[in-house]
Amino acid sequence: SYQNSKRNIEPELLKIINENSFLKYFLSNCDDELLRTSLDFIKPQKSTGSLAALDDFTSDEYQDFIRLALIEDESAIRTEPFPGMLMDPYKETALPTDILNLLVEYYENLYNDNFISISSMIDPSNNIVINSNIKQYGRLRIGADIYGSIQAARHEKSSYILARFVQDDGTVDTYPGQIQFFFKHTIYKRQSLVHSLALVRWYKPVQDHKIRYHFQVDKEDINSCNIEL
Repeated sequence: SYQNSKRNIEPELLKIINENSFLKYFLSNCDDELLRTSLDFIKPQKSTGSLAALDDFTSDEYQDFIRLALIEDESAIRTEPFPGMLMDPYKETALPTDILNLLVEYYENLYNDNFISISSMIDPSNNIVINSNIKQYGRLRIGADIYGSIQAARHEKSSYILARFVQDDGTVDTYPGQIQFFFKHTIYKRQSLVHSLALVRWYKPVQDHKIRYHFQVDKEDINSCNIEL
């Protein structure tokens, strides 16, 4: 039997599948000197510890494992724990007004309800009041990976992220950003609800087309570019 590290394995499996699918696509469709040189930098590192047992499985086996989650005998509605853990130390602080207003907008979109920041209250209303008090963290751990922020100087290199968002037309856009900090915030509806969130500073894309897709393999096809500036 394989060693069990007691960690959530799903995020690690998804990461391996994504890495293998990218490599398989480029290896089967492209023959470019720049690509061959770049592959040495992006190939997966050899796993260590209890994760080394996963190296014996193929991408197809990983995908079969993930598909098990799609098998349903009956419909169910439930919640599940946050798959990561915000790591100590933390400090209790208050969000500035501009960030608090963004948080109010976020909750309105999430719950389709009316919220108001405590700093904007003038008269009594039926809106749900959002206070500015948070617990601020510098690091997040998901499985074996630790994501940092600019609040954690030793982990600032891991604060840079690429996030994918699915648009209304089904297309997927990738946005680069840097995590400023993680935080926990509590709202009070029928009961208290704790949210684990991250404040991210998003980078605007380069306007010049040639610079933005500088690393594309096929100069006529932007889909062959895995890096956008």
